[in-house]
Amino acid sequence: MTSTGQLTAERLIEALAAGKTATEAAAEVGVSVSTVYRYMRDATFRASVSARRGDMWAPDAELLRSEVRNSIRRLIALRDSPLTHDSTQLRASIAIIELATQIKKITDDEPRLAAIEDKLNGTDASTEA
Repeated sequence: MTSTGQLTAERLIEALAAGKTATEAAAEVGVSVSTVYRYMRDATFRASVSARRGDMWAPDAELLRSEVRNSIRRLIALRDSPLTHDSTQLRASIAIIELATQIKKITDDEPRLAAIEDKLNGTDASTEA
């Protein structure tokens, strides 16, 4: 890829990762929409957009992750406080159950997803050792 083509790809990756549509990214970078779609047909380019999007969200995701425990404690305190209105206690209880269900799903799905990715990449961890 030429240096101009590489610069175009990098600028498109930034624009698309930031959430711009193909039309918006094309206008920002100064290429046609069909050029954007041509880039997006390339698996490596799409992977680069996904990776960049992940990089952009990583600090915010880490901040949210660090606050989860405090938020759970707050929900438990609201649920258990005799001073809290019954409807608030009920909503806190429901939120705790929903969060527990989501966390269980995530922790159950991640190892299975990793195993599928390993198989797709030809590095089946269960057969290595």
